[in-house]
Amino acid sequence: MDEKDYYTIGEAAKLCGTAASTLRYYDQISLLKPAGLNKITNYRYYTFKDIAKIRIIQNLRELNFSIGDISKMLEEDSLSNQLSVMKKKRDEIEDEIYELKKTAASINQRIENMEKELTIIHSDSPSDSIITTAWQPARKILSLRKQTERANLSVYVHYFNELIELAKKEKMIPSGNLLLIHHHINVNQRFNQKEFQSLMKDLEVGMPAGQLQDSPFLSEIPEGMYLSMITKGMAGKDTFIDIYSRIQKWLIENNYRAAGPLIDLLHTDMISLQPDQIVENILTEVQILIEKKN
Repeated sequence: MDEKDYYTIGEAAKLCGTAASTLRYYDQISLLKPAGLNKITNYRYYTFKDIAKIRIIQNLRELNFSIGDISKMLEEDSLSNQLSVMKKKRDEIEDEIYELKKTAASINQRIENMEKELTIIHSDSPSDSIITTAWQPARKILSLRKQTERANLSVYVHYFNELIELAKKEKMIPSGNLLLIHHHINVNQRFNQKEFQSLMKDLEVGMPAGQLQDSPFLSEIPEGMYLSMITKGMAGKDTFIDIYSRIQKWLIENNYRAAGPLIDLLHTDMISLQPDQIVENILTEVQILIEKKN
């Protein structure tokens, strides 16, 4: 064997910036067999081609490819097969990034909700909530609209889960407050609990659309002056009868009327929003588009 054309395991390891034990391991698992082996001394010898393969392995390991994937890529002579493995890894990484961003967004939302909750007067009575008004810009949302006879937290959570799955398909990171639009509720009319229970519920669940530009599931909450009240509970529950009364009283006293459906902006996230949660403990911001009467 002409050793000037070969490198010992120590020389090959030094050239590649790795340990000789790593090259022995690659040999043992048949990831990279040295070109030459002295059967008497059991010394391994590596060629330039071997060193090139070692560097390919190192590069793929830096890209978090598994030993199995690397072995498959080295065995495949077809560039298209190697490309397939590479694309599969890219998709796995993109899924991991999506999940991490979703978790980060959920944590940020929870921080915001906790900070807001600290500023709210905690009371068992929602009548202590303060009505405010503010101009809101148009809000683009990813949403699903549903017709249902039932309106309770279990139904809402089911629809929100569908929305989260839709966001994932649209490659959108869920962020911001979940919201529930009650298209069947007319705040200008007196709320009747019995009639409400028999109504077919026209619900729209949504979330801020972020950077999403093109989707058949995009809708928009119009800009305008919005009445706002932060309280405990969700629309349609017994605890909200008093809220409706206070909103209607405010509208009459200030010569306004509702110009849009009632919106529940939930100051919670999907991690803490569960079907068996006590609905009155959910912090909700009720919003209604309003306009002056003629």
